[in-house]
Amino acid sequence: FLMDKMYEINPNARMVFVLSSNFAYQEGKQAFETIANYYKIPIIDLWSKINTSPKSIIKINQEDGANQHPTTFAHECMGRMFIGELMKIGW
Repeated sequence: FLMDKMYEINPNARMVFVLSSNFAYQEGKQAFETIANYYKIPIIDLWSKINTSPKSIIKINQEDGANQHPTTFAHECMGRMFIGELMKIGW
């Protein structure tokens, strides 16, 4: 439905999937890859590019690493990476 609506509004639109959290990472990645491979939609996997060493995960995940949702610091890091990744796919 969302893809149909997007292309109805703007036939020249481009789509990209973005993975930016460890929350349900493997399940979400597999689902996105299935759709992306079928429709040739690029995936920007920020979570696979961010440093997840034991010490850095404390700053990346909320509640000193106990909560899998990214902190503000992690969002800022991934935002900078996102810009570079978009440039690679030609936005």
